[in-house]
Amino acid sequence: MKQKSKFKLACGVAALIVFTLIAIINKYTPILRSYDSNLIPLLSRLAPEVECIMTAVSAVASIFCVWACVSAIFVLAFATRLVPKHIAISLIAALATTEVLTAITKLLVGVPRPLIEYDGNPSLNISSMLSTLEMMSFPSGHVARFTVLTSYLRKISKVIAILLYSLLPIIAASRVLLNEHYLIDVVGGFLLGIGIPILIDIIIITSSSR
Repeated sequence: MKQKSKFKLACGVAALIVFTLIAIINKYTPILRSYDSNLIPLLSRLAPEVECIMTAVSAVASIFCVWACVSAIFVLAFATRLVPKHIAISLIAALATTEVLTAITKLLVGVPRPLIEYDGNPSLNISSMLSTLEMMSFPSGHVARFTVLTSYLRKISKVIAILLYSLLPIIAASRVLLNEHYLIDVVGGFLLGIGIPILIDIIIITSSSR
């Protein structure tokens, strides 16, 4: 493994270790969410115009929009030469892994979103678990999947990457401003979205070189 790959692997592992530590702390103590308590009353009084803008920004990172974009990239990769096939495959693998880990972490940590009351006793049936996932806060799935998407689009177009990296903190802020997440949730989503693509790339590169 080259020195650059080793450094990337170290960064990816470090991001996921920090993510795991935050998840454990977040599950057993509210200390990482305590500084948000003073923000909630303020954020609840957002002007309708601001709330509308934040909702629109947040929708850009929704599961539907991101996967629609990924599907388009996959089609371009296999129908044209605009996108390398290995990037499209890695993107889908990384995003799918991130979605699964986000869901598992939400259920394991079990911290409800701001302003939501939860009794902590989820049913084992599928519909109830999906409903529970919607109520859980850590980590931010929007931030995680948009970070993954941005990580791969930078390999395709630097201009698009700059635009997306500029949009990423706005999306993160929108999730907090809309009372959908605590600040620590968007940090966790970013760490997960950074770590998974690095590990997926290393795995694919290592596998293809054998």
